[in-house]
Amino acid sequence: MKRHEYSNILEAIAKGMEVQILTTSTGIWESIGANDALARILEGFESCNLRVKPKTIRIAEYDVPEPMREAPIIGTVCYQIELNEPGHWRLTWNDSEKHQLYLKDGLIFKTAEDVKIARAAILSLFKKEAK
Repeated sequence: MKRHEYSNILEAIAKGMEVQILTTSTGIWESIGANDALARILEGFESCNLRVKPKTIRIAEYDVPEPMREAPIIGTVCYQIELNEPGHWRLTWNDSEKHQLYLKDGLIFKTAEDVKIARAAILSLFKKEAK
């Protein structure tokens, strides 16, 4: 049986986790209450852009989305951080030895946006050292 499009959101709400909605006018993820999230799902909004608020780690003064800790399903698009330009590589997870190594080293993120935040935090450490 195919899982519901928002099954991860419903599970998160049941566990008391924070849910966010993408504000299309600003492109910023904002926290949304459980009742509001459920209402949007129940009202059948086609693409209401909900997500579970990502776990974060602290790098310098930045709260950075945590890298992926578990291998995604084969075929999942994810992003590998790269300190050189362009800053990340889009990859389709194939569970290869190379991908497993990237995952183990904390180099794989769910979104390009997450990689940009992590990269900025890491590079800020080097900029402080150079001063």
